[in-house]
Amino acid sequence: MNRSRLAFLLIVGAAVILVGAGVVLDQLDNSSTSTNSGDAEETNNTTAVTLTLAVSPVGADWIEAAGKTYNAERRRVNGRVVEIRVTQQDSLPVWNSPGAWSARDHPVIWIPEMAQAVTYAHEVGMDFSIRQPSLASTVMLWGAPSDRAQVLTGQFDTFNWTSVQQASAASLWEAIGGESDWRFFKPGFAQPDRYMSGVAALLIATAEFHGQPDLNAALLNDPALIKWLKPVFESVPNFASLGVYPAQAIATRGTSVADVALLPENEWLVNYKSLTTKVGALTLVYPDYQVWFDFPFAVWDGAEITDQERAAADDFLNFLLSDQQQRQAAAFGLRGADGVPAEPTLFDEAASAGVSAIRPPGERIQLPSRNDITPFVNRDWTAF
Repeated sequence: MNRSRLAFLLIVGAAVILVGAGVVLDQLDNSSTSTNSGDAEETNNTTAVTLTLAVSPVGADWIEAAGKTYNAERRRVNGRVVEIRVTQQDSLPVWNSPGAWSARDHPVIWIPEMAQAVTYAHEVGMDFSIRQPSLASTVMLWGAPSDRAQVLTGQFDTFNWTSVQQASAASLWEAIGGESDWRFFKPGFAQPDRYMSGVAALLIATAEFHGQPDLNAALLNDPALIKWLKPVFESVPNFASLGVYPAQAIATRGTSVADVALLPENEWLVNYKSLTTKVGALTLVYPDYQVWFDFPFAVWDGAEITDQERAAADDFLNFLLSDQQQRQAAAFGLRGADGVPAEPTLFDEAASAGVSAIRPPGERIQLPSRNDITPFVNRDWTAF
């Protein structure tokens, strides 16, 4: 081999070595950057685990805040970062309106208002399993500006569905001893064919009307009950104005939206300061019959869910059950699973209005079967 050919081969070999070394160094640098940056792409080309979560609007504020905190911590399960994506979904369309979700289109995690919603959903093919029966809880609560509540109790001795029905039938506040400038009596609750909190309000009405907590199809669809409720629905100013959060609507627009309402307790609590600023002192009263929202943690049970996703879901469940997050739940007006808030600050602030941090009174309503409740829910409540 002549000298020129040998020199040429040596130069080519050196170039190959330099290029190869550069590629290795570049890969090492990229690996270091990926590991330290916390991006979705992790070491060894492992991507983050993203879990979709649907939560009832009643408990959404807490879960959305918890999801943001969890994601910011970049928590890892089996070496992979977990990301929670939260959306709001009332459970009523899930089990009452075929097509809201399907076996191919559903979240991995579901936190509905109550465990019974999961039972109802099973009957329409939604394969969720409850991993925790209750993350927190809240109940229903009557509320009104104190001057109006005093008129109700003065005229009818009580502040409950019976007095609200009688006041609705009278139509005008002046007719029951109220101020003439209050004009029409305006009850409020969430629209019952759209939101479970509205359904809960009507279940309480049904239990009070019949004087018992065990409800069935005959009691729910009793013509006498429907006739009794007619003046109430005719007195609700506008369900669209009440929206999904009636307490917030009242705090914003005042008693033109409603001047008496039956709503989840946590809605009253988180809006308490704004409400008292807008409408003055409040009176809050627990009904004699009660619907509990217990917020179960359910996970899709289909074969397509991986062990990694199940482990990630369990990690977020444990995060929600931690002492810190249970105190945060109370900061959003929610009680613990035992009915007692982990941190009673909001409850103490509203104590003068009638809120209690101990387990609330009221006989718990036994929810009917899906077959029994569906005709009741699907009734056209605006057409009498």
